[in-house]
Amino acid sequence: ASAPTTAITRLAASAIAFPAAPSTANRDALGRSMAPSSQFMAPQTPSPSRTPAVTPAVTPAITPAITPAISPAISPAIVVMAYDRPVALARLLASLRHLQIDGSHDSHDSHGSDGEAAPVDLVISIDDGGANRAEVLSTARQWVDEGWEHGKAEVIQRPRLGLVDHFHTCGDLTERFGAVVLLEDDLTVGPGAHRWASSALTAAAGDDRIAGVSLSAPWFDGYRQHRFEPVLDGSDGFFLQVPWFHGMAWTDDMWRRYRSWRSANAAADAPDQTAIHEAFDSLDGDEWFPDAVRYLVATDRTYLFPRLAHATNHGDAGQHFDTASPFFHVPVQLDSPPAWHLLGLDESLAVYDDHMEPTEDVLRRLCERFGGPDLGEEPITVDLAANRDLDRVRTERIITTRPVTRAAASWGTTQRPLAMNVVNQTPGDGISLALVRDVDRSPAADRTTDDRLADHDRHGRAPRGGRFTRTVRDRSRQLVDRRRATRDRRRG
Repeated sequence: ASAPTTAITRLAASAIAFPAAPSTANRDALGRSMAPSSQFMAPQTPSPSRTPAVTPAVTPAITPAITPAISPAISPAIVVMAYDRPVALARLLASLRHLQIDGSHDSHDSHGSDGEAAPVDLVISIDDGGANRAEVLSTARQWVDEGWEHGKAEVIQRPRLGLVDHFHTCGDLTERFGAVVLLEDDLTVGPGAHRWASSALTAAAGDDRIAGVSLSAPWFDGYRQHRFEPVLDGSDGFFLQVPWFHGMAWTDDMWRRYRSWRSANAAADAPDQTAIHEAFDSLDGDEWFPDAVRYLVATDRTYLFPRLAHATNHGDAGQHFDTASPFFHVPVQLDSPPAWHLLGLDESLAVYDDHMEPTEDVLRRLCERFGGPDLGEEPITVDLAANRDLDRVRTERIITTRPVTRAAASWGTTQRPLAMNVVNQTPGDGISLALVRDVDRSPAADRTTDDRLADHDRHGRAPRGGRFTRTVRDRSRQLVDRRRATRDRRRG
């Protein structure tokens, strides 16, 4: 698996859950109509080992959320994408043995009418050409020979495709299975990974603005490497316009929309002009990630993320890095809850764009709901993490942590996440509402912004080893140089 450098190098509810209906083919599940509901608890089967610890308080109903399908839950196949890392592959396959899959021996209420569990097939797709290809193939075949209790398992040995084509070839298996979970070989998964994917895909299938489901969320802002903290709106998910590669899931419809867009763009003579972060410009052609981000931005789509991770990335050395890194590791949930409460895109208060900023619509709704400032009617660009290229900002007004020469309003930066300082009107001058032309672009202002955001990231504690002064470009350049050095050594 590749680590796409700095470009991205994720109302308490009623306790009632909609029971899973009898299983049929996934394609039938995808085509059924969606029924209205004032509350959504994603279809989920409780683990027999779990007992309720705390009875949730009954609170007023909220706006309709993602509407559950009355049809059977989508049960995706599992696709493992492997290349030249036998030890990593064995580790991932071992973690799959602990999956809680609805209808298996450790769950119930999702059996078909004949009493048999809905099968969950598994494919290990191996890209050829690596120095360890024989050991990778042996590891995969031995695991399959030991048996996969939840369905059929097979190994597909590909000719040498390369990372980009292998990724897309694995995604194309959605046509065969109706839906898939894709796992790169440097991941491991928690027991609830498949249940989350099944529930989230079922919830999201009725909204074509949702391009896919992630199994984990980034703990950091991939542009500055500061902590990423989505607003806690009481739901078990949030939305982010980033195709996070630590476990992904799609239905056939979701994947076909992406593939159609990509084919149309590949056929065009003019280069894609979709405005995304400049860090993506440094990536080489052996990355699928930039196109996937451009697709989301160009078509105004997003991914559904879990609050708690169901997969983690071990950062093994691979095609883009010579040495391993623990930077991507996150805590993994060791059991799945009886149900997940998921809000729709129009109700969620945690919706983020490709720059990992809250959308303008969400910021306005937060202010309206919780007595925040009147932001006026003119459009606003949200730039709280100061990651945007100001020359690409299309609005006249901006909310930013950068110094400005004149502010219409200002707030402090002590609350978390940063957006809540605007909503709660925290006194201070670390965040400003200003005209874009009044943003200070001097090197001194850049250093002030860096220090301001680093201070917020450290909760106001003094840094160890001196003052923080590295800019976003400094951080981006370091990882890009590291990737290029790895590539040049291998080509040499």
